[in-house]
Amino acid sequence: LLAVLLGLLLVLSLPSLARSLAERKKRLDTDSRAIVMINEKPALWVRDNTPVNAVIAATDAGAARYLSGRFIIDRGGLNYSPIALKKETPDDVLKHADWLMEFTYFFTGQKLAERFELQTTFSIPMAEYTICNCPAQTEVVIAKAKKEGS
Repeated sequence: LLAVLLGLLLVLSLPSLARSLAERKKRLDTDSRAIVMINEKPALWVRDNTPVNAVIAATDAGAARYLSGRFIIDRGGLNYSPIALKKETPDDVLKHADWLMEFTYFFTGQKLAERFELQTTFSIPMAEYTICNCPAQTEVVIAKAKKEGS
C-alpha cells in the first residue's frame, strides 16, 4: 500500500517537476547569454585587439583575465594585492593601465573618458539581463589610455 501511495505521489508530481526543469533550463539559457554578451565577447575583443603585453584595468576581471590572455588588474583588488592591502586605490591602478574594460556606468560616472579613449562597447538589453536586477552591468566599454598631452 505504501509503495502504491508513493508511486501515485510521484506520478502526480511529474507535471510540477517538468515545469520546474523547463524554467531552470530557460534561466540557464538566458543567464548564459548575458555572460557571453557582457563578459566573454569583451574579453575576446581585448585578446584580438590589444598588444600581448597590455595592462588592462577592469572592475570585473574574472572571465576577462581568463579569456583575453592579458594582464588584467581587478580594480576591486581581487587579483592585485596593492589594492587589497590598501597601498593603492582603484583609481591608482589607472596610472598603470594601457587599456580599460569597465561598465559604462563607472566609465561615465568616474569621468574616465578624460583619461581613456572609447574603442568599443558591448551591451545587452536590461530585459534580457537575467542574472540580477543590475542595470549598471548591462553595458561594458573598452577604452585605450590617452597619451600624455592629448
